[in-house]
Amino acid sequence: VPKQIESLLKKYIVEYVTCHMCRNIETSLTRDSVTRLYFLQCESCGSRRSVAPIKSGFHATSRAERRKAKFAVK
Repeated sequence: VPKQIESLLKKYIVEYVTCHMCRNIETSLTRDSVTRLYFLQCESCGSRRSVAPIKSGFHATSRAERRKAKFAVK
C-alpha cells in the first residue's frame, strides 16, 4: 500500500506541480474561466502549459471490495 501511495503522489507531482522545462516546483495551477482549461505556470522560468483536469481524488478500497470486484460475474 505505501508503494501505491508513493506512486500516486509522484504522478500527481509530475503532472500538476513540477515544471516540465526547468523541473522547478515553484509553480501555480490556475483555471481559465473562458476555456475551462487548467494551466500550470512556472514562477521561475515563466513557461506555461495546459494540464489535464483533476477528475477525482484517491478512493481507498477495502479488502472485501477488492474481493467482490475480483469475483464479480462479468
